[in-house]
Amino acid sequence: MKVLILVVALFALASADIASESLAVHNAHRSQVGVPALSWSSSLAASALRYAQQLHRTNTFQHSGQSGVGENLAKGYGSMRAAAQAWADEKRWFKNGNFPNVATGGKSWHDVGHYTQMVWRNTRQVGCGQAGNVYVCHYQPQGNFMGQRTF
Repeated sequence: MKVLILVVALFALASADIASESLAVHNAHRSQVGVPALSWSSSLAASALRYAQQLHRTNTFQHSGQSGVGENLAKGYGSMRAAAQAWADEKRWFKNGNFPNVATGGKSWHDVGHYTQMVWRNTRQVGCGQAGNVYVCHYQPQGNFMGQRTF
């Protein structure tokens, strides 16, 4: 019984770290472009965690295709903060235009799509999960809609 309580407590601490780390990076970049801060969604976090676990277990790396949910994936970073910062670093190739015309320097929207999802003006909630070295964030409402501006 004590072991189970310890495992649950450690899981809760890890989940809190993922929430605070991911929200800090997301909301810092959203603030820079003048869009509202995201709130944490425990249901999005649960779906992101389940998908991160599936990718880790099967040693695969592809988007889930879950309808109605935006999704960012990363693999091989040391923390949720580092994964989210890697997505935010795509800003260096970003230009605000109508999606998919949002990249500069010979890049395509694929090179900035994680960043645009992070700062998409209509997105209000995020939830993230980690399994091993796989990081997943789910967003609602999803972003990256053709013909719409990022912010």
